[in-house]
Amino acid sequence: MPNTTYFSPMVNVPHIRPEQTSKGSYITVQGLRAYTIGPQGKNAVIVAHDKFGLTPQMEQICDMIASQGYRVIMPYLFKDEFPYTRERALRESSKQCYEWFMNIVSSPSTFDHIHITMKKILTYLQSQGFVHFGVFGAGGGGKFASIAASKSDLFSAAVFVHTPWFSLADLKDIKCPVAILTSGDLEDLASIFFTPSINSLQMSPSSTTKHFPRVMLHMRFAEMKYGWVGSYGEWTNPYIAERTTEALRISATFFREHIGLKKF
Repeated sequence: MPNTTYFSPMVNVPHIRPEQTSKGSYITVQGLRAYTIGPQGKNAVIVAHDKFGLTPQMEQICDMIASQGYRVIMPYLFKDEFPYTRERALRESSKQCYEWFMNIVSSPSTFDHIHITMKKILTYLQSQGFVHFGVFGAGGGGKFASIAASKSDLFSAAVFVHTPWFSLADLKDIKCPVAILTSGDLEDLASIFFTPSINSLQMSPSSTTKHFPRVMLHMRFAEMKYGWVGSYGEWTNPYIAERTTEALRISATFFREHIGLKKF
């Protein structure tokens, strides 16, 4: 088994379950539908869903993060389009699904919409007394989470899981610590882009990347496939469920180490 033991024994994230077990509720924030769960306090995490939208799998991920004492909120991020469901993805070709989503992740108007949506959620959480924030994104949600983190100084930690749509522009303006967890089928992306680029930015930040986070965690789950954490996750497979739980424990540990504890 790969050495992915970066998590604290204090972080007792419940084991992911294949059946629907979400315990949160839906609210409306300035016209935005959002799933939320967790206690009142100072620390909150915003979750960016994958291309399937507000699914039971993403709800359960929110619950797992909230179990560590965070208020978690997951807003619906798409503009004017309905997300793919698993059923629709099975009916249509992967090429159609990919092209549909690439139109979203490459659209400047989408980025503006994501930024406005995240700003509304941050404003709402601040009005509720929250002062420290993290952001978590899975799959395409990692791209959306990176947009949020690069546009706001309020985040003190960001976690992106199996996100293949990054560019340096997405990362260079992020001022908080970042964790990136990649799957094995993104090996080429990890070896060609993530590792040398991250090392370069960390070791020799230029004037254009001076704000790049000095704390960076990059781990690869070599035997997992894209989407193992999220709506693609085949959690009926005990091993995949265990590895999903491990990824969430790593994420929770990273949040524990940085949210509200350090100022960048």
